[in-house]
Amino acid sequence: MLRLLGITQPFVYAVAVYALFRFLERNASQQANRAISRWLKERAYGGIDVRNAIVEIFDRIYSYPLLRLRAFYRSALLSFVIAILYSYYSWYMLMFAIFIHVPEIRNQWTQQIITNIIADYLSLFSIRWWLTKTSMRPYVSLFAGPIFASVIITSVYLVGDVGVFSIKTHSFHLRYFREDITWWYDTIVRWYNTIGKPASTSATLLLPAIAVHFWLPLFALAIWIIRIFERMLQAVQLSQRFTRRGYTNPLRPIGLVAAALTFILTLLMAALH
Repeated sequence: MLRLLGITQPFVYAVAVYALFRFLERNASQQANRAISRWLKERAYGGIDVRNAIVEIFDRIYSYPLLRLRAFYRSALLSFVIAILYSYYSWYMLMFAIFIHVPEIRNQWTQQIITNIIADYLSLFSIRWWLTKTSMRPYVSLFAGPIFASVIITSVYLVGDVGVFSIKTHSFHLRYFREDITWWYDTIVRWYNTIGKPASTSATLLLPAIAVHFWLPLFALAIWIIRIFERMLQAVQLSQRFTRRGYTNPLRPIGLVAAALTFILTLLMAALH
């Protein structure tokens, strides 16, 4: 039924987002829940407390310290799953058939997925550092997180591309970085001009590396929407019912809103395509 309605992809992404917040609900400490609840329901909240809660939620997902195999495994698993899901809904089974039967393409895609895993893991260090430094501006902290990740991921891609090419050609020039940036720019522009149809599998696999960190702005946006509901007189009853677990487990209503946002945004993107 979902496939017939054309909403399979938005539904799967929404369920994945909700599952992430359900995981956080079960594992977040009481201190983190109280801090998020104050941020959710009150105009005045403790910046340090909210910062600590956000950092704790980040650590619940990836574990801490990050220089451990457990953190790397968790990051790698998320990167791999999101890359496979996004590739499937971009290329469908064609991509997997090519992967199995064409060794050259298989090697290229394997290398890029490994690059995604390494880039995502390295980006965690900059994101966590950023989250710990922005105590009084949680919205800025959460929305800017993927930007920091994008810089690290792009840098890893550039170093990897230039490094592999230099090894193959036994040469190195600084212009290789500029040429690689130009190639990626042209690839992404072609991807955009074809209304979301992948211009190459490289562009298809690049986006999931960045999308892994989209839960951060989703978290902030969900809280912002719920706070608007709280302030609207006509939505008081709906808000009370929606946040029926109140201060105890605020991550469930946040997860519901984040899942709904994911569903709507993915559906809109699919409609534009």
